[in-house]
Amino acid sequence: MIFLYYFILFVIGALTETFLHVCLKKATIDHIDARGFRYYLSIIKDYWFYLAMSFYIADLVIYMYLLAHLPLSVAYPITGLQKIFIIFSSGYFLKEALSSIELLGVSLIGIGILLIAGAQI
Repeated sequence: MIFLYYFILFVIGALTETFLHVCLKKATIDHIDARGFRYYLSIIKDYWFYLAMSFYIADLVIYMYLLAHLPLSVAYPITGLQKIFIIFSSGYFLKEALSSIELLGVSLIGIGILLIAGAQI
């Protein structure tokens, strides 16, 4: 039962990091025409940037809680969920194409997560 609780927190953390990266991408593509220092200033003024930072803080709080209760050797590898979610959300939210190599990589990450998590049950 406790494993399920931590797993749910990992999923929530993975979703917050996923939305963080999607929002950062949206902030950067909205200001692609700006150059140099103005590029970064324009991003900092964008609401997508602030939304991304909100997700960053939420993810940080969740991950710190998990680190306090789980061994780092378990917690860090399971953050691979974030990579899986980010890859699929880039296709869904940003309409980026996913190659067969990326899908193979995602499958291998998923297998690794299952092996590490399964060893803890």
